[in-house]
Amino acid sequence: MALAILLAPLFALAASVPKAKKFDDFGTVVETKGVTCEMTKSGELRVSVSKEGATESKAHFVARPLATQKVEGDFELTVRITHTAPEAKELAAVGDGEPIASAGIALYKSDAKRGSLVILNRLFEGDDAWDSYFKMFALYETKTTLGSIGDLSSHHKFINTPIYLRLIRRGDEFTATSSEDGKEWSPIFESSFDVPGLGPVVIGPVAVHNTTTGYDVTFDEYVLKPLKKEEKK
Repeated sequence: MALAILLAPLFALAASVPKAKKFDDFGTVVETKGVTCEMTKSGELRVSVSKEGATESKAHFVARPLATQKVEGDFELTVRITHTAPEAKELAAVGDGEPIASAGIALYKSDAKRGSLVILNRLFEGDDAWDSYFKMFALYETKTTLGSIGDLSSHHKFINTPIYLRLIRRGDEFTATSSEDGKEWSPIFESSFDVPGLGPVVIGPVAVHNTTTGYDVTFDEYVLKPLKKEEKK
């Protein structure tokens, strides 16, 4: 009887730990407080971030992917993002600044050391409708220096339609492009950018917001593939 009493808290603790779920194409996800990830019958990864899951900061430069895969070497990741903008009624930001809702791609060093890259398609409430822009943050550490890249941005009009996002890695060089139809692609930023010393990375989709309401987004047409030799040039 005494042994059962001692073991009961351990069983309760084990039951409370969320189990990792394997989502086809997207990788493995562990649902966290305030965030729900579901696969639809049509193959979409649907993410809901509740108001309890909001973060006070609008920077989101430490955002972690919701579903992850480990990738070694050069790769190309493509995803289509469909936002459901937060409801405008009584909408406000948690903390300072304007309400922001973002979805995109995040990666970080697989050995858990310092090093990450986040590219977001970010919604903000304009004068008469939601607008959007792309935002990129990177943090890296080499043997001798600690560096960062941030505040790179490129505007895109949000017209309540999906947007495609593509990230290509060639060594330390990363290139981000976007498309409205998945066929014609345009650079998001003026040039590629270097993030040295990342090595193998864990990568996947990310969704974050800083609003007093919830935020929903879906990811589909998700393709992660290694670059072929001729594509690395």
